[in-house]
Amino acid sequence: MRKVTISCVSDHAYVAENSQSIDEIMSGTIRQWKLQINKVLPDKPDLLVLPELCDRPKVNSISKEKQIELIQSGNTEFLKYLQDVAKTNKIYIAYPSFRTDADGNLRNSNSIIDRNGQVIASYDKNHLVMAENTELGAHYSEDLLVLDLDFGRVGFAICFDLNFTELLDKYRHKGVEILIFSSEYHGGLMQNYWAYQLRAFFAGAIRPPAPCSIVSPLGELVAKSTNYHSYITESINLNYFIVHLDENWDKITLMKQKYGKNVSVVDPGQLGVVMISIESAGLTKEAVIAEFGFLLIDDYLELSRNHRINSLEI
Repeated sequence: MRKVTISCVSDHAYVAENSQSIDEIMSGTIRQWKLQINKVLPDKPDLLVLPELCDRPKVNSISKEKQIELIQSGNTEFLKYLQDVAKTNKIYIAYPSFRTDADGNLRNSNSIIDRNGQVIASYDKNHLVMAENTELGAHYSEDLLVLDLDFGRVGFAICFDLNFTELLDKYRHKGVEILIFSSEYHGGLMQNYWAYQLRAFFAGAIRPPAPCSIVSPLGELVAKSTNYHSYITESINLNYFIVHLDENWDKITLMKQKYGKNVSVVDPGQLGVVMISIESAGLTKEAVIAEFGFLLIDDYLELSRNHRINSLEI
């Protein structure tokens, strides 16, 4: 097993006032987030995910000029608060916020704070809503971020990104095991689609009233927050692989006969694929794949594509 505990935490944006100073707005925002984040810390998550621009106050509660003043202020109090949480609790935190990059460009980003409280990398939103660029001056990005953390490999998407399959295609075959999604909007079926297409777990922190969610690599909902609790914590097993049933029926039977409850097979129905998870600490997915000669889903599809191409060329 490779168990990882994920908390996705959300809340309504802090309602600020134009009369407040930047420091007062940040203090109010931190107070509000402490109440939510403290609710999941007893579960000792490995990864805490927050929603898009989590430290931004409610947009229509202050003027556009005040918003820009806040963005340009370079206030780091919220970041310092999260760094302290990460270091004290030895967790990773996905911190979505506006930031200014090394070239002085404004970015809508999601930064990873490590277990020691250090910012180790930032993903910059590829597909901004146009007003983010034209009105706020944020810059588009073309870069992915794939990180190997101590529990597994993660990738990122932010809000509007989820509409663009060209970004999804860039992430294919990168070995992402968890896609971290911080957002103002839920994405609906696109959450399930991205999870299945990437063969990865999907960890989404979404602003209420939409729920936070964790989706399996089969595109099935694992956990979601409710109207009563705007946070979730779930443990997932990253020692998994996905196969098409073609070429693998007999192998699955033989595997279960040998390893029994040390392996689990989840069949979502309709797709013709299953997810196999290794439930024993002394067994790895690589060993099971090699032992039974499993043909993974993407290898099978590529084999099918090539067979079609070769047949058309005859």
